[in-house]
Amino acid sequence: PPTAPNTGNHTRHTTATARPDGQVTANIHWTLGGQPQPDYPLTYTYTHQYTLPKAGSIPIQRLSGETLLLLTTLAALTTTAHRLSRRHYEARSRHSAQAFSRTGR
Repeated sequence: PPTAPNTGNHTRHTTATARPDGQVTANIHWTLGGQPQPDYPLTYTYTHQYTLPKAGSIPIQRLSGETLLLLTTLAALTTTAHRLSRRHYEARSRHSAQAFSRTGR
């Protein structure tokens, strides 16, 4: 594909399509002072180093989300149980205090 020059440092940037691992030869077409020069073959070795997973396909992410939901639910249930227990205890204490004051003790 044609490239646009980078005038700041007299270079050109280009992108390459994905290729299988192995040696690849890129033929550089260039000019000097507007005059075409012989093509320059540049051989490089393409190595595929990383494979990115599909978004959301990592099981640990789903596990973390489910675990977070479970922990949030357990925390809410524990808090609710604590509040209900406290109300029951306070009501029982008030009832005992009233019964104690009625007997005159």
